[in-house]
Amino acid sequence: MMRPKTYAGLSLIATLAITYHAFNSRGQFYPAMVYLSTSKISLVLLLNMGLVIMCILWQLTKKVFLGSPREAKVERLNERSWREIMEILFAITIFRQDFSVTFLAMATALLLIQALHWLAQKRVEYIETTPVRLCPCYSTFVLYLSWFPSSPR
Repeated sequence: MMRPKTYAGLSLIATLAITYHAFNSRGQFYPAMVYLSTSKISLVLLLNMGLVIMCILWQLTKKVFLGSPREAKVERLNERSWREIMEILFAITIFRQDFSVTFLAMATALLLIQALHWLAQKRVEYIETTPVRLCPCYSTFVLYLSWFPSSPR
């Protein structure tokens, strides 16, 4: 199994290579962009780099707002994520005529926001069951809750 850092590095190298090839072979900005958006291999590589960037932002957001997760929290998140992925895949079959990169990005953003919401719920449950003590980690949690002001119940 490939490590995430190695995968991210290879994805970055492949994306830079395909972008360099597009600009080197086309010479101008517009033809290079047309090539990048119509060539299947370049589109796959660019979407792969988007996935890598999304994973990096996910890890950064999780680390900044929620700190290091406990084992029970990670297990519960994996269970709920698997169910949500299945529901999203079923929804994609309903809207298969509208399937596009934008639709895929919105479905992925929905899953990530739901996962952050679940992590925040678990953190609130944990805080409610532990004795009261003031520490800097609560300030980041308050910042996190103010960043997502409306959360569905």
